[in-house]
Order: sequence, then structure tokens, then C-alpha cells
Amino acid sequence: MFFVVGEDRSVGLREAISLIQSSHPWLIVKDLSIVLSIVMFVSLAITWIILYFVRMMDIPNHRSAHKLATPKCGGVGIVCSVVVGVLLTGNLLLDGLQNVGGGALLVALLLVAGVSLVDDVIELSPWFRLMVQLLAGMIVLCKSIVPLAGGGGAILLILCPLAILWIVGMANLFNFMDGIDGLAAGEGAIVAIVFGIIQFLEGHQGPALLGLILAVSCIGFLAFNFPPAKVFMGDVGSVSIGFLLAVMALLGFVIKPCWNSFWLMPLLSANFIFDGLTTLLRRVRDGENLFEAHRTHLYQRFSLSGFSQRTVTMSNYGMAICQGVIVLQTWDNLWVGLIMICSLQFAYRCMVIKLEERWQESNH
Repeated sequence: MFFVVGEDRSVGLREAISLIQSSHPWLIVKDLSIVLSIVMFVSLAITWIILYFVRMMDIPNHRSAHKLATPKCGGVGIVCSVVVGVLLTGNLLLDGLQNVGGGALLVALLLVAGVSLVDDVIELSPWFRLMVQLLAGMIVLCKSIVPLAGGGGAILLILCPLAILWIVGMANLFNFMDGIDGLAAGEGAIVAIVFGIIQFLEGHQGPALLGLILAVSCIGFLAFNFPPAKVFMGDVGSVSIGFLLAVMALLGFVIKPCWNSFWLMPLLSANFIFDGLTTLLRRVRDGENLFEAHRTHLYQRFSLSGFSQRTVTMSNYGMAICQGVIVLQTWDNLWVGLIMICSLQFAYRCMVIKLEERWQESNH
């Protein structure tokens, strides 16, 4: 239904399918619902298998937010379901992901996920992981994003270091923010859903499809990860989510280069970026080892101030939803949305600091 072998044949069939779908839009909904249902099933099934049969355990230490040994590497379910979703769309459904270099994207994703999975099992050097992430970023940039940019590809190559920094930064940001139950998976799902809706409204079918596939994959995993979590995603899940969101943002930008496309993903994931960036700058200022684990992110400080992981996670979900609503409501004047979302982040930071101070005073 979704696969086509042979480039010449696929071009003709793709044009025919596009013509049929434009005349009967419900065919799009029907095919998309089938793909997303399969993606959801794969995510649920693989996560369930890892939880009850693989059971590779995460043993808590003094820095852990959990108290009991918990199965990890559940993010394999997210990665596998995304791969299945991309393969199912093939060349036909809404022109699929061929036009955004789906093959190169899968290679890069599997490279990042593979090294992250190995790191979950046997700890690897952070420099080695960084080199692999840089390589994956280069693959998806050169084989997927730059060709899509067409005449603007030369400009994008000049900005290549910034694009690679964005991809690697988002991948590691989601890894850093995956410290309590359900946080990274829920954030990934909300951001990807809103991103997919906006891309569909803009007529960008490839990034929209990728966003919806990632969102459904995260929701399937979240069934086992919502607090109290039965399984953790591990680096294989968190790094992959951040990587995919970063690539989706670049795809949307090169398809329609404008300020709205540039700010879309940073605004949708502003609570993660603000938390990660302010924490990083503070640690650099204090001369801390950036590769050493810590518990000083805003969400961690929120949790350590006497609040449950579910409260912290749901608060961040609320912020992510607010960010999505603000972007949708201010799309024609996104500078207003930028100011509103920045104000929201500073208000959140002030709230956490105040709660932290009250908790410390009550325990002295």
C-alpha cells in the first residue's frame, strides 16, 4: 500500500496518488490514520517487551530521582516506531518523506540511537558520543537538508556549523532534561504535535508527517513512562527525540526560509531550552565539569522543593501547551509570541526560586 520500488515507477504513481488525494482528501486521513495506528502499536509493543522481557535495569544512585531499580532503554520503542512510520509512508502518502531525504534521516537517526543505546549499556566516552552525533548531523545536513534547500543550499553550507550546533545541542538538551518520569517523552509529543499541525497548515507535508509520527511514538512510550514510570527511555530515547526535533526544525526552515520558520521550534520547546541554557551558563560561570551529572536544572530544583515528579512533569506539560497555543495565536505576528513566551519562562524561573527558598526555610 505504501511502498514503491523503482524511481521511474514511483514518480508516476506518486503523481497519480497526489491527484487522487487532492480530489478525495479523506483518502489522506484514511492512509495517515493507518500509518499512525501502526506506529502507535509498534511503540507500545516494543516498550512492553523491553519492560517485561529485556528488563535491563537502571540502578539508582545518590543523584537519581528514583528510589527503585527500574527497566531502562525503553526509548528503543520510540526509535523503532519512528523508523517504521517513515518506511510506511514510503513515496506515496502525501508524497511521503522522499522529498525530505527520508533515507539519509533514517541512517543518521539509527547512528545516533545506536551509540546512545550502547552508552546506556556500557558507558562510553562523552567525546566519542559527541563525535558520532556530529557525524550524524553532517549526514542529515548534506544528504537531506541541503539538497532540499535548492538554490539556498550554498548559504546553508556556509551556516553549516550553526546548523550542526543546533542539531547536537537539541539532542543533548533532551538528554539533560530527561531526569524525571514522563518529562522528555511528554514534551517531545506536545512539541511534535503542534509542529506537525503548523506544518500541515503551511502545506509542508514531509516535516508535518515526521512531526506526527514522532508525536505518536512518544505517546505510545508515555503509556509506560508517565509518573510513576515503569520504564525509562534512556539516552537512546531522549537523544533521538531531540535529534529529530532539531532536524524537523531545519526541514521546515529550508522549505520556507522566514523568521516564523526560524523561531518555530525554539518557541515550541522554549521551556526546555531556557532551563538547559540557563543551567549551562551558570555551570560554566561556576567552573563546574559540564560532563558531570548534577541536579541543578530548574525542573530538578522544582522537584527537590517538596513537589512530586508528577506535579513537575504536568507543570512542564502545561508550559509546553501554552507555548504551542501562543505560537498558533500569534503566528501572524510572532514577535508578540516571542515576548509572551520569554515572559513565561522568567515567571517560571522566579516561581521555582521562590519555592526553593521557602522549602529551605521550612527545613532549617
